[in-house]
Amino acid sequence: MLYSAPVSARQASRERYLAKLDRITPAGDKALIGLAALEQERVVLAAGVLSLAADFAEAHPAVGLDDFEAALDLAGPGAPVVAEYAVAVLSASLSMTDFATRKLLGDAIELKHRLPLLWGLIQEFRVPAWKVRGVCDLTQGLGVEACGWVDEQLAAVPDRVNLCRIERLAATACALFDPEALAEAEAEGALGRGVFVHHPGSRCGAPVASVSRVEVVLDTPDAVAFEEMVKALAQSLADQGCTDGLDVRRARAVGLLADPQAALGVLAGAGMPARVETPLSLVVHFDPSSVEDSQSLVGVDERLGVISSDLVRRWTGSARVTVRPVLHLGREIETDAHDPNDNLREQVIQRNAVCVFPGCNRDSRRCDLDHVTPYLPIDQGGGPGQTRSSNLAPLCRFHHRVKTHAGWRYRLLEDGTTIWRGPGQATYRKPAITRRP
Repeated sequence: MLYSAPVSARQASRERYLAKLDRITPAGDKALIGLAALEQERVVLAAGVLSLAADFAEAHPAVGLDDFEAALDLAGPGAPVVAEYAVAVLSASLSMTDFATRKLLGDAIELKHRLPLLWGLIQEFRVPAWKVRGVCDLTQGLGVEACGWVDEQLAAVPDRVNLCRIERLAATACALFDPEALAEAEAEGALGRGVFVHHPGSRCGAPVASVSRVEVVLDTPDAVAFEEMVKALAQSLADQGCTDGLDVRRARAVGLLADPQAALGVLAGAGMPARVETPLSLVVHFDPSSVEDSQSLVGVDERLGVISSDLVRRWTGSARVTVRPVLHLGREIETDAHDPNDNLREQVIQRNAVCVFPGCNRDSRRCDLDHVTPYLPIDQGGGPGQTRSSNLAPLCRFHHRVKTHAGWRYRLLEDGTTIWRGPGQATYRKPAITRRP
């Protein structure tokens, strides 16, 4: 339970909190209105800055340059090339560094000429410029077709644009439009495997002689197995009376692996099996356009990123892999119990990848699943099916407490979007962010 105080005490505490909110609401409302106005002004100004920066770059093409002036490719293929010395004029006028000026011009022409759909959303003030300028660094290396694909994917869900989505889409575009590059990257990654020990006297070593740093690069199935064994040993140490914190126990567990007999003794002392089952659970989303060639698919795993079907095949031959059925995000799943079953939990986590409170981006796998309409036990008059897809949403522990005790309420729409109402009766909309790339 989140809070174990008696119901009457909890209710009294909540009423005192809401009363305090009522006393500060006028001043709070004034501040909120001012902040919202400034934020909107910032969105408008940032769009204007990009628009004028693009105009400036277009007004200084790399045409008829003297031998001592270079042409600057500040964006990807198809974007205007800028005369080098024009950068000095702009940087001096704006009191910006040369690097920052080039970045501004590059972002402006990358968005306007290679990501026109996103450019339109910025100029319509539907997407803040700060949210999408990060995409420019990732798309400049893409071809025209791949860049257009990223533009379409992001513009289709403007409310869901965030850096994580941008990074995954850019990586997916690279793989979809250049599958050979993905295969080469996976092969190069395998070449980087190794165990690297940094003692205090070595570069990147620990600052004191009492500890050393160890870096391990493994095949992912081996890394999962290693992690599970470290967890088991750390828990076994705790079960046998070790009072160190979790991180220290995990460090001691890694040390125990250097002496297999000692590690087996610790596991046996806690009644743990000598071999820890380590299923490799993958949640891979495949783009329909990659299914044309069934022998070589490109997908995105929610934890690991872009992954090829060839790599998944290799893993299935060397590790135990859990294959889950495909879950339709729009299908209603329900149970009479308070806690959701595995399929229901996974469906909600897939539908809402992060906490549904406005502005929060904590991963839903580390969140509580909240009943939008509070659960009432059946033996106390509650009806069946209260724990269902349309009545569950992930809330991080802090925002779960805020919803439970601080007067916040919300509605859950069919696609996973939430509409919140705060104690001051203001409303807020949090678009659903799915785990699909």
